[in-house]
Amino acid sequence: MPNKCMLHQPLRGLDSFATRLRRSTKLPQMQALHFKGYIVISEWDDYIFARKSGIKVKWKPVLAERLKYISGLEDQKKKDYLLNLCNYYFDLDKTEIPIQHPEIWNSILEIWKEELSWDDEKYLFWIVKALSFSGGSFKNAYLLLNKDSSDILRRIIELNPDHFEAKKLLFKDNLYVLDFAMHSIDSGMLINRDAGVEAITESEALLAGEPRLKSITSTFGGSLEYYKNRFLAWYEFKKEDTDLDFDDWYEQKM
Repeated sequence: MPNKCMLHQPLRGLDSFATRLRRSTKLPQMQALHFKGYIVISEWDDYIFARKSGIKVKWKPVLAERLKYISGLEDQKKKDYLLNLCNYYFDLDKTEIPIQHPEIWNSILEIWKEELSWDDEKYLFWIVKALSFSGGSFKNAYLLLNKDSSDILRRIIELNPDHFEAKKLLFKDNLYVLDFAMHSIDSGMLINRDAGVEAITESEALLAGEPRLKSITSTFGGSLEYYKNRFLAWYEFKKEDTDLDFDDWYEQKM
């Protein structure tokens, strides 16, 4: 068993490739992330640099070696190692390590099944990130909690009122709801008024307690004020006798 504080040695013949690629892309040397004595991030340097090349014969052998290393760890050491990867991936948004690979992800799921609690903000946040991640599918993550991601975020904020990332994600979720509501605004709202008002009210409460959220916009650049004004104006528009479509009416009104 190698010393747990020892850096993993790259596969023979690939270390020079990683060095050349690092130099050619001018990427900084990645800092190691420590968790219970393990040094994890540096152990993935060769894979990360090889993966950036896009050449499968370069990165697949490195990945296979990493998977073999993880599978060979003793139970508690393997658990600690995988939780470190979760911290790196979900908390630090460092998504270069392929934790969605079935051999890694299935092991993480087993840990989450044992550890996940409605009172543990760490695991709740990780599962929200997995459910909302746009870069790929975290298979069966939704089976761990029969909850909507917004409800999980509300629980995280209840447990930790200072959890900025949870507030940010919930704020963005509400913007998405309002954007979706007005997707076909000339034909009608796609959600009922109460749902829209609830999204606006909750977002305003979040903003009152966390002014930094003001800079957050939807994928299409819309702010809370933008969606609020248009959402409420649409109900005025429906009461009026006009041949104008909503956008022309709204432009005149504003």
